[in-house]
Amino acid sequence: RLVEISGPPVVDSGQSGLPPEWQSWPAYRMTPGTTMTLTVQRQGNPSPEPNRLTLRRELWLDFDGGGYTLKDELTGTLSQGWRLETTPPLKPGRVLINGEPRLVTQLDDADHPGVEVRQGQLALVADSRLEDDTHTLPAVGWNQNVQQLSSRLHLPPGWSLLAAFGMDS
Repeated sequence: RLVEISGPPVVDSGQSGLPPEWQSWPAYRMTPGTTMTLTVQRQGNPSPEPNRLTLRRELWLDFDGGGYTLKDELTGTLSQGWRLETTPPLKPGRVLINGEPRLVTQLDDADHPGVEVRQGQLALVADSRLEDDTHTLPAVGWNQNVQQLSSRLHLPPGWSLLAAFGMDS
């Protein structure tokens, strides 16, 4: 936090008799009846580093071709945005963060389910479903940008991949 101090007069800490290890800090003269007011100017870092995330995804196509089961491994460092939400049409099921199960919630003002994350280092594993449009797959499927992405598609027996367009976007 960045605060502004007002009220008591500032004194020279080098001439105040304070211990030497305290003399590099500001000192104030407090007398009975004097009020010190701390006014918050800013909380947190106004321009934190961007999140640095890597997504490794595995997709299993249903036997009838009507949907996919996904396993996402999202790892890296979060420095902003302490909630990870999926983007439609991805529907999260089980989510583990650092090996611990997390409750998937949906905020009142949003229609995207997600999980709360409260630490900077992230190791998320999520099992999800994608059922709406099996011809178009979201590259990420989460409300975060990633610096590195890899995907592996598992086809059911008897299926073959004829062509894949737009793999770089």
